[in-house]
Amino acid sequence: MNHQVGEIGYFQLNNLVRNKVPFALLLVDMNVSENLEEPIAMVMRSGVCLTAQNFWAHVEHMNCPLEHPFVLMCPEGDISLSLASEMVEKGYKNIYCIKGGWKSFHSI
Repeated sequence: MNHQVGEIGYFQLNNLVRNKVPFALLLVDMNVSENLEEPIAMVMRSGVCLTAQNFWAHVEHMNCPLEHPFVLMCPEGDISLSLASEMVEKGYKNIYCIKGGWKSFHSI
């Protein structure tokens, strides 16, 4: 089966959170310090902040199965989309990016 990166927005992320779907949130090149509404604020605080340079070391250290869902977010969406594509190439199957990155949250 050919897997690809899924792009989701604020409302889809909110649905994942509200429905308690287990996933790992990887925040790439981000500093999350702004006030957000719950439950998104709780999820953002639980996300793992990392840089593009240490991304793969951290993913490998997590030792998650290839089927484990990951949601990636970066400031504008381009870095996370690139890393998510690499994850799919390496065999990960449930990879999602926040379309437009962090800046898309400010347009809500």
